[in-house]
Amino acid sequence: MTVSGVIVMYRVEALKEIGGFNTEVMTEDIDVTWRQIKENGKVLIEGCNNGISNT
Repeated sequence: MTVSGVIVMYRVEALKEIGGFNTEVMTEDIDVTWRQIKENGKVLIEGCNNGISNT
């Protein structure tokens, strides 16, 4: 499972631990998820939140 989408939140410390965003990929959200799992072995996904957009 990957963390992906237009509304994704990361802890700053977690991003620092994996070296931040990789500027060489187009799917930085998926890349961050995979590197976070590889580095720390875990990712928290909260699936109970809903968002509303009036676009």
